[in-house]
Order: sequence, then structure tokens, then C-alpha cells
Amino acid sequence: MSAKKRTQKSSGGGVPTVVRWVILVLSGAFFMPLVAAGLLFATTFILWQKVGDDLLASDDYQVAAEDIEISPLPEWIRATDVRGQVFNYLGPMSIMDEDAVERVANAFRLHPWVERVVRVSKHHPSRIRVELEYRRPVCLVQVSNDKFFCVDVRGVWLPDTDFDQDEPSPYPIVVGITSGPVAGVGDCWGDERVVGAAEIAAQFGDPWRELDLDRIIAIGEPRQEYTYDLVTRKGTRVIWGCSPRGTDAQEIPATTKIERLRRYAIAHGSLEGLNGPQKIDVSRPEGLRIVGEPVITYADGNLR
Repeated sequence: MSAKKRTQKSSGGGVPTVVRWVILVLSGAFFMPLVAAGLLFATTFILWQKVGDDLLASDDYQVAAEDIEISPLPEWIRATDVRGQVFNYLGPMSIMDEDAVERVANAFRLHPWVERVVRVSKHHPSRIRVELEYRRPVCLVQVSNDKFFCVDVRGVWLPDTDFDQDEPSPYPIVVGITSGPVAGVGDCWGDERVVGAAEIAAQFGDPWRELDLDRIIAIGEPRQEYTYDLVTRKGTRVIWGCSPRGTDAQEIPATTKIERLRRYAIAHGSLEGLNGPQKIDVSRPEGLRIVGEPVITYADGNLR
């Protein structure tokens, strides 16, 4: 009987002990910090609702044009204020805006001189750094006697404010194009013949001037087979063939054609004939040919 009473007393006394332990935890080390954290969050939220807009609008966090650092402009962008134009498009902006990086990146992607936005980063207190790759002009497309459009290697129309139409062109001039740009500055021309000519021009670089070349003539109509000829400043005509993007497996690589011309010019002083302009064919597998009476072929490796 006494053992039973002791057992009942022992089991009944355990309930108050558990309850006291739970109360102790909730009222002490566990519950109070949660309450404090909740109060801190609520207070911060309420304060931000009242002063957040004023803080974002503060001059300390507003981004000015001079706060945007961009990659140095290349030498061919002489007049266009890339940073200023993009900033005017962006409008007012705070460094604290959550979408600041995305907005800046998207705005620079729209500029016709920008090929690619590599990276955008924010820095205290209100500076933004933008790493850019710029488009490079490779040729001028002539669509009338006095109107030229500059394009890059993909046939993208570039701003004409950086080129003086009255100055001698440092770039190849593409003629024979009857179409105009289908869209605005910063968009592709829309004619494969322009893209092909631009790719030929991009292959040359310095040898274009060394060989005294002047023009690229597009031969053929859009959506048809088309080829190209090159013309020197003194009138010699070079039968070039297809553009580097041509699908003909028999087409000679552009680098081989350029090397043929360079070696001929070194051996003969220029691309001109003894009696003036001549016609040179570099499109054939057997080598460079002088077209005339008689036809003279210079195999690769034998241009003397």
C-alpha cells in the first residue's frame, strides 16, 4: 500500500516540473530574443516607410553623369558622348535602387557604339563602373554620290557624327549597294551584300592601305549569288570572289588572297601594271592571275 502511494506521488509530481521548465524557456533565453527581434524588424520597417524615399532621394546617393565610369573610348569615337547620352536616357537614379545595375546595363546595350556590356558594378557612395566592348568601324557604304554610312563587321550601321564626310576615308568604300538601312542607327543594315563586304574589309586591316586599295564593289542582287571586286586608287581591279562567309568549298581563304596581293606588290612595286591599271584575279586555286593578253598566272610561292 505504501509503495503504491509513493508511485502515485512520484508520477503526479512530474507534471508541474515540465510546465515550469517550458515557462522558463519561453520567458527567458528563447522567447524574449524572438520578441526583441520582431520589435526591431517592425520598428525598422516603419521607419523605412517614413524616411526611405527621402534617403533614396538624398544627394549622397543620387548618381550623376560623372559618377558613371565607362571603359575608355577608342580613337574612332571622336564626337559621340556615349556616357552622356546613356545618362540622359536613364534619368534620375539612386545607387540604392535595387535595379540600378540592370537599368544601367540595359541602357548601355541600346547604344549604337556598344557591342557588349561586360560588367556593371556599384561602389560607395554613388559610383557605378561599366566595362564595355565597343563596335569597330570597318568600311563605309556609299548609297549616293555624297552619302556614306559607316558599318561594323556585322553590317551594323554606326553613328555618322564621328566621321567627316568631306575627309578622305581611312576605310574601304563599298559601292554597288542599291538598298538603304532597313532600321535605325545601331541595327543591322539588312542586306547580306553589305555584311559580306564588311567581312572582306575586316580581313585586311593595314594591308588595305599598303596595297593602295580604295573600293569594294558588290556584284549581284540581294537574295542572289553575289561576288566582289576590289579597286585600287589608280584603277587596278582585283577579282576577289565571294565573301569569307561564302559556302563554296572551293573558295580560297581571304588570308591567302591577301597574301597573294601583298607578295605581288612587293615583287612589282604595286598592284598596277607597267602601262597603268590592270585586272588581277586572286579567286582561283592555282594562284594569282593577270587577266589580259596573254593571261599570266603566278602560282602561290612564285610571284617573281
